Amino acid sequence: MSFLWNDAEPFIHKNLSTRSVFDNLGSTKMDVWRAVGREALLDNPEALLGNIGKIEYQKHFNDEKISKEEFIRDYGDSGLEYDQNMTKELVTYLLERKKQRQINEYIIASGEGGLVEAAGLFGTAVLSSFASPTNIALSFVPIGGQLRWAQFAAKYGKLAGAVARGATSGAVFQAGFEPVIAYSRNLEQRDYTLEDSITNIGVSATFAGMVNVGAYGIGKLKDTLKSNLSDINLRDVYMARKQLDEGKHIDLDVPHKAKSIYETGRNPELLEQKPEILEPKPELLEQDLDKASLNVAESPVPLTPIKAATEFIAKHQSKKIGFKEFLRQTELRSKTIASELLCGFMADLEKADIVYAFKTRFLGKAPYQDDMARELANLTTKEHPVGFTGSRAAAELAQIVHKWQTIALERANKAGAHINSLDGYITRQMHSGTAIRKMGYEKWRDFIVPLLDLEKTTAAYEGNIDFREIFNSLATGIHQNSGMSDYLGVNLAKKISAERKLHFNSADHWLIYNEKCGQYNLSDSILLNLQSLGKAIGLLDMLGDNPQHSFISLKNTFIEGLKAEAAAGNKYAISDINYLQSKKSDNIFDYIHGMHRSDNPSLAAIGQGVRAVKSMSSLGSVVIRSLPDIATWLGELSNQGIPILQSYRHLLTDLLKTMSSKQQKDFARNLGIASESMLGFAYDRLNVESQTLGVISKMTNLFFKLNCMDWWDNSFKSAMGLVLSKNLAAKVNKPFKQLPLRLQNQLARYGIDESNWHLYKHFKQKAGTLESGNDYYLIPDSGVFDSGVLDADIAENLANNLRRYFADRVDTAIATQQATEKAITMWGTKSGTGVGEFVRFFMQFKSFPIAYVMRSLNAATLERIPKIKRTGIFSEDLKLSLQNTGTITDMTHLLVASTVLGYLSTCAYSLLKLEELPDPEDPKVWVASVVKGGGLGIFGDFIFNEYDRYGRTFMQEASGPVISDINSIASIVAKAKSGNISKAEQESLKLLLHNIPGRNLFYLLPAITMIEKEYDIKI
Repeated sequence: MSFLWNDAEPFIHKNLSTRSVFDNLGSTKMDVWRAVGREALLDNPEALLGNIGKIEYQKHFNDEKISKEEFIRDYGDSGLEYDQNMTKELVTYLLERKKQRQINEYIIASGEGGLVEAAGLFGTAVLSSFASPTNIALSFVPIGGQLRWAQFAAKYGKLAGAVARGATSGAVFQAGFEPVIAYSRNLEQRDYTLEDSITNIGVSATFAGMVNVGAYGIGKLKDTLKSNLSDINLRDVYMARKQLDEGKHIDLDVPHKAKSIYETGRNPELLEQKPEILEPKPELLEQDLDKASLNVAESPVPLTPIKAATEFIAKHQSKKIGFKEFLRQTELRSKTIASELLCGFMADLEKADIVYAFKTRFLGKAPYQDDMARELANLTTKEHPVGFTGSRAAAELAQIVHKWQTIALERANKAGAHINSLDGYITRQMHSGTAIRKMGYEKWRDFIVPLLDLEKTTAAYEGNIDFREIFNSLATGIHQNSGMSDYLGVNLAKKISAERKLHFNSADHWLIYNEKCGQYNLSDSILLNLQSLGKAIGLLDMLGDNPQHSFISLKNTFIEGLKAEAAAGNKYAISDINYLQSKKSDNIFDYIHGMHRSDNPSLAAIGQGVRAVKSMSSLGSVVIRSLPDIATWLGELSNQGIPILQSYRHLLTDLLKTMSSKQQKDFARNLGIASESMLGFAYDRLNVESQTLGVISKMTNLFFKLNCMDWWDNSFKSAMGLVLSKNLAAKVNKPFKQLPLRLQNQLARYGIDESNWHLYKHFKQKAGTLESGNDYYLIPDSGVFDSGVLDADIAENLANNLRRYFADRVDTAIATQQATEKAITMWGTKSGTGVGEFVRFFMQFKSFPIAYVMRSLNAATLERIPKIKRTGIFSEDLKLSLQNTGTITDMTHLLVASTVLGYLSTCAYSLLKLEELPDPEDPKVWVASVVKGGGLGIFGDFIFNEYDRYGRTFMQEASGPVISDINSIASIVAKAKSGNISKAEQESLKLLLHNIPGRNLFYLLPAITMIEKEYDIKI
């Protein structure tokens, strides 16, 4: 079969002598412009999506495939490449589109050229976009919020604002649509270059700008027709009235600088709030320290949490930045108090050498669980002497558990709870809704009733036990939600103080019930209970007994205080209100508060299990890819005022010692920076999920020990804590003002400043048991204060400031996502919902690049500016940061070091694969190294074409490993249905091998590569 249009050269002829008479006649400008318009219409959003749908349908749902022989015979000279999913309908469709494109290209190439024609070509492409309803609609969607564009318009004029808004919207949405275009071009076997993509974005920006100009012109005409020629400036009247109502002097020239009549010398650059908010003298957020100890103004009445929070946010020039920082410190306080309880508990277990007795086996329970439960119950009933079970280990375990449960209870009561000690208490009972539902109501009721102390249970239910209602609550899980996710709108202090209602006859009866209907075994329940109480204590400390209500109240207070400034066009107030009114802060708070957790625990557990298996089958070599962590580790030391050369010395001394010293890893617990895996929870740096316990967490922890990632993270984090602690100890005797400015700014974020710095010398301790010798360290142990020197609560707050500093800086040095990063990664969705699970599958393995940008890169740039002086507008803050020569130095070092380490990680992987090293003279190699060094490993791998071995495209990999596997399964099913059984079997085997946990552990790669080459298979 011959395709006649192929005979006509569709490209510009380089030699006029080879052109035909028809060719030399040329094409008119209108012919050319019409051809450009038709070409643009073929690639608008609706056409492309329809094109993808048609092609994918033919590939996967049309069973009438054509063989390669048929394709070569009938379409061999068409220019298309054979695909095993080809059908006759698909080939006809592709050829028809190709014919139309080549006709258009031929007409365009035959044009006369010149500036007029070039401008016409561009204009025609823009105007043809009007045929797309999607393009028109997106032209009016403002990127960055309406108030922000109102601010831009106020500064540069409404016309410029309309053009900028439209062009930005068009460019952003076109950039987001570029992957779809690239995918469609790939399906059609068409080339698509970076130049094409940039051109498309430019065209879209121009089009959207023109649309907004038209809308502006219509609006301007309307305003003109309705204009009021009155000389009275209603805006000035309104602004003057507002300033008087708010207790300010009238200032119509610079409204946002109108001074308050209550002015008491506060920085005039700070936005004014209501007088009643700012009237008290600013206090430290978490401390009410006496005048003699801290040389600060006497404060006879301690600040309430909500008042302290208001004061903390108000002292920031940008209330958006203040709010973000308050949420970050709230999370850190919850996290560090929980870590303090867990680290203290684990330290006592290790001191008694009974960790082995507490930890559960890989499958099943620990050997001392039953006796530990009996001993725990007996510690409160005192019916038997300690050790009555005959097990020394169980008795010691029970005493240590009881000690830390009591500490947690007392801390919670001090924070506002009213938890009473119960006789026979073992730990918080966590019910398995799945197990209870499987039993059914009658079987569950008959099972539990003989185990209960009916007298106490009846009294708890005030004489009216409704077992049907109890069953419904436990089976659906609405009574609790793995911690604190059901505290919305309720009093948290009362929630954690709620009395137990189901009382068991004895510890043995509790064990019988927990064996069948408990969600976790005893050891896991104890860990989760301590963690949950620690987080609740942190929330109570920061936001009072009803955190959700306090959070909403804070937002509304500052929104009201900023409204007048925003109405006057103050860009900073507009930026603050945009943030406070958005869902961004709500999503972050949900992660801190626990509201992000599942509406459907069963579905969430299934999704989490699938993702855990994918992690274990995909991340065997992740430690090799983690070499760029060294660059962020060194960068964080620079953030603390440590010179770069000294940072490298710490890398070669403290880090190497940490890698080989058990004592130094234990020291991390003393600083409160122990990783989740060190505390018995699931390894979570590369996982956005909430911590889990059980078989999945044990498998995950085992895998990350086998691939050495657990060792890598713990070593770097412990070393960072060690260096930071030693650095502070060396400087603690100096006046605060003599510390490096960067260190001053960092410490001030965590409540450590000139007013209390001199007290931290009491935390200085010699750690002679460490391999590092007799060095001094600053260790956050509130017990170092003798009674009478400092109040115990004040000492605890000082220690918590230090713990928050260590925890946050360590998680920045080795980029680890927390609430802010998790909220961005999960798009504010909940697990256990359809949308939430899709997002979690799509975003799997993408949390690290986000953490890298939000933490490590941010620390090298924006954190150069003290938080209280940030404007809240990214471009201005970045400009201010870049004016500091140190920022350029830090960024340069981070970029260069990350790039070199990214290249070295690629070389190491190539060596393990028995492949040649990447050519350092190839520019593509360094582009990939820059990308990989910045945390975007998948993109760097794609540049090196490392996904071709499984026949996966970049779009498939970028959509997430599970979604990619689903696409592979669909392909296998389509091949099986079409009768191509052998091909389906081959792809099924590949998919199976691709999902074997541990298949690509880095130290197995050389052997696996040799087997692959020997037997011509791919593992």
